[in-house]
Amino acid sequence: MKQFNYLPFIALSMFVVGISSCSDDVISTDNIDYSLPQGTAIDAIENYAHSFPMEIKADGEWNIQYDYTKGGQICYTVPDKGVGDATVQVYVYDNGTEQRRENILYIVDSRTDEVKQEITLIQKSLADNDNNEISEMVEGARRLGIGYGYNTLGQFADANSVATNAIVDYRYVNEDNKLTTSGVQVKYESDTYTGSTASELSNKLSASFNLEVKYCGFKGEVGASFNMNDYSSNETEYAIGYVDVAQQVLTLEMGAADIIANYMSDKAYNDLNGLEIVGRRKNVPSDYPSTYEGIQKLVKAYGTHLVTQARVGGRLKYVTTIDVSKIEGEYDLEAFAKCSYKNSFVKVSGEVADTLKQSYQQNASHCKTTVLVQGGKSDKAMAITTAKSDSDREKAVQSWTSTLTDEANQTIVGLTENGLIPLWELVDTTLPGGVERRNMIKDYIQGTQIENDYTTSGMNYISGTTVHIDNVPSFESNYGSTLIKDVYNGAQWVGRICNEYIPLLDRKNRVSIIYPVLNNQPKYNMGIYLGDATHKPAKVCWNGSKLSITELSDAAYKNNSKVYIRGKNVTLTTDAKSTVRANIEDRKLTLGDWSYGLVKIMDKIWTKLNYRDQTGSDGTFYKGWWSDYSTSFGFTLYAVRQPSFPPIGCKVPKSSDYQNIIDYLVKNGLNGSEISDAFIGNEGVLGYRAIRHDNGADKVDYWTSDEGADPMMVRVETGKRTIAVIPADKSSIDKKAQDKNIGAHNPVRFILN
Repeated sequence: MKQFNYLPFIALSMFVVGISSCSDDVISTDNIDYSLPQGTAIDAIENYAHSFPMEIKADGEWNIQYDYTKGGQICYTVPDKGVGDATVQVYVYDNGTEQRRENILYIVDSRTDEVKQEITLIQKSLADNDNNEISEMVEGARRLGIGYGYNTLGQFADANSVATNAIVDYRYVNEDNKLTTSGVQVKYESDTYTGSTASELSNKLSASFNLEVKYCGFKGEVGASFNMNDYSSNETEYAIGYVDVAQQVLTLEMGAADIIANYMSDKAYNDLNGLEIVGRRKNVPSDYPSTYEGIQKLVKAYGTHLVTQARVGGRLKYVTTIDVSKIEGEYDLEAFAKCSYKNSFVKVSGEVADTLKQSYQQNASHCKTTVLVQGGKSDKAMAITTAKSDSDREKAVQSWTSTLTDEANQTIVGLTENGLIPLWELVDTTLPGGVERRNMIKDYIQGTQIENDYTTSGMNYISGTTVHIDNVPSFESNYGSTLIKDVYNGAQWVGRICNEYIPLLDRKNRVSIIYPVLNNQPKYNMGIYLGDATHKPAKVCWNGSKLSITELSDAAYKNNSKVYIRGKNVTLTTDAKSTVRANIEDRKLTLGDWSYGLVKIMDKIWTKLNYRDQTGSDGTFYKGWWSDYSTSFGFTLYAVRQPSFPPIGCKVPKSSDYQNIIDYLVKNGLNGSEISDAFIGNEGVLGYRAIRHDNGADKVDYWTSDEGADPMMVRVETGKRTIAVIPADKSSIDKKAQDKNIGAHNPVRFILN
């Protein structure tokens, strides 16, 4: 691999300015003098990592010492001791906090330990410089992550989660050429993480890395990407898409033991091991003792892991929220998220079906996507976020990408499992109490309390009540039963269980699908199948008569009986701290003196029995005809074509509604007799339960609401085992037939609006 010296990354623009503006303004003492570049404000040092020279003039041995009076170490010098005149380079650390730092730098006579120069250094904070508030614009070593601690409870591969304090001393890294690069290998990569809840999204991010911890890693990524209004809604789903331009991979070629022995900075070594602070006048206890509070503070300062390998370059982050209560038609969260990448340099068209791309366009007003830019020149990044049109954004992205070839514009965009060393492995166990301290840090980071200590209140993403169903109920298929049950949280309707026929899952039997209910509307494009011995649980999405089924890849092959419902989320597990037992009730349609079971066929709810009431929605009396076989009841064609005939909330099916069912069954491989059998009797797998006019009849005809001179009806022949849409018998089409109760009388079913 190419050897890579770290200094070009940390010696940035301030270093250039410093060299070009040096003066001979020397501050003298008896034996040791020093000078700084003109314009160097040691009482207002910039908060980002940079360096500047300091000239020392001396007639003997000297060394440099520090007193960290406020806020931690500001800088270090190379060299930090010498004899006679020398040029010392002062390397400034990032200050990523909101507080200023203050140190005193002492130039000391090594022979007498007498302080010859005392220099007060004050470093700005983030609050002092608005231009440094955008993390991806901040220049300096910290933005790359290499050699720094990283808080894996924070954001995902983001400079904001790089700890303030460096662990590795770059003086020694550079001397031994231990930092290598893969060389410039431009690579475009995209990853999409989705969740029906913000917690689910966090869990997926965490699962992408084997951190060997109990907490949910990278939880801060969700907190930083979505505000409370986003994830307090039960009607919102979430996605984060990353489009990375990785320019190169940086690697520290060293392991934990080598770091402890040779490459760890003195400050980090003392802090990680809880050693006392050696002061100029006296020693003081460590800021990070081997107590719970001390370890907690240590992890706060140094993160949970050391970064020894990272991908650096630039990143576009697409943050998407979708109001699923308003989505109509085919829906898939991950597909919608990928569609938000449009006009970026990653083409995802081949990964998303055309029907889903069309649905995304139709529902775009209910999908909110924000683009965040990390790395690159600030003006080019800003142009992406402010572009007014797709073409402008496309040009802005390409222009921004070109700036990433400059190493100064690169930032961390990717972590690797092999490039993270747990903080506890960096403790020197040869020291007294070292083993015990190592175990304390390990237990803390691998435990559960750390998440409570470092997760802000805005990161607990459970809102609303979660209801649970311990055992999804079974369904009866007899004469008076219903094939739909509704789920309630008290009096609130939250879900619907439909026992329906989906031949893609089972050709011989109906299966139970659970759908969420939002604003008292079942969402048939967001169902969940609980799985069986040969099928994993799956998402079930009805878009009109079109069906898509997507397996939950991380689920097991089994029949799950317990399920949780919260808002639009129907899940097999929950991260809610408490749940409420659901109330489940049979869903029937009561009209007059009669109660009708219901069945879901495709995306519509049908009555499971023939209509029997004779009073229209406006009070009109429509005389019917009872057959000897008492379960059948018929009306004239004239009656069913009247607007007031169906009850409010119902409609008489059209012939196309029946034909869609027939086409659906044919498409799924059923033949003629299987199709008719699906409609007939209690055993019919559709649950439609077509019945004969009387015991001797071998057929049953159903009216449709088709208008015009040539109406249609549906005939199911039990003997021939056929079903067909045929021209209607017109003998009862006029009012005379209705008044005299003559002509053909056929049964009617309803579809609920």
